[in-house]
Amino acid sequence: ESTDNTMKDACYTGVALNSNSIEICGMEKNPFEKDRCYAALAAKNKDITICNNIMSSNITSECRNFVTKLTAQP
Repeated sequence: ESTDNTMKDACYTGVALNSNSIEICGMEKNPFEKDRCYAALAAKNKDITICNNIMSSNITSECRNFVTKLTAQP
């Protein structure tokens, strides 16, 4: 069953990125995958506010640093 859940979480992330939907990230069951989904969406949109949805303080920090670097590039 864990393989099924991993596949579902990966699917949610893909759909969230393709549809640009933060709500779909919230549907992820695995907290780590949910955080990764938010981070990927934040990077895609160069939107640091999306990082605020991340539960892990380490991933939140990484997300903010990465998006800051992305937005600093011309």
